[in-house]
Amino acid sequence: MSDRFELLDPREHEGQYALGRYVETDLNLVASCNTLFAYIQEGSPSEYFGTTSEITWAFANSIPVLLVTNKSNPHPFHLYMSKYVRTDLDYGIKTLIHTVKDDHLTADYIRKDD
Repeated sequence: MSDRFELLDPREHEGQYALGRYVETDLNLVASCNTLFAYIQEGSPSEYFGTTSEITWAFANSIPVLLVTNKSNPHPFHLYMSKYVRTDLDYGIKTLIHTVKDDHLTADYIRKDD
């Protein structure tokens, strides 16, 4: 994306750790972020636990959440815990770029559902 962002994706470590270690690594990555960028597509199973857990962990740790979803009826918890909600991925990325300042950014977490 750019040198302004450090993208951390737990899927890069998938299979390297036992299940508990994978979850711990994922939550530690979220906790190290300045902003959580969560992407939930219509029909994506991720909203049921993985991404929802990451959003909840970020919210509980006072980390702003930028949610991008094209769901016609997003889950109310996702909406409540997200500082920004966008329905278009390109607009969500632009929001991220304009929201996060260079001098405040040390890490960023992008979760993209396949």
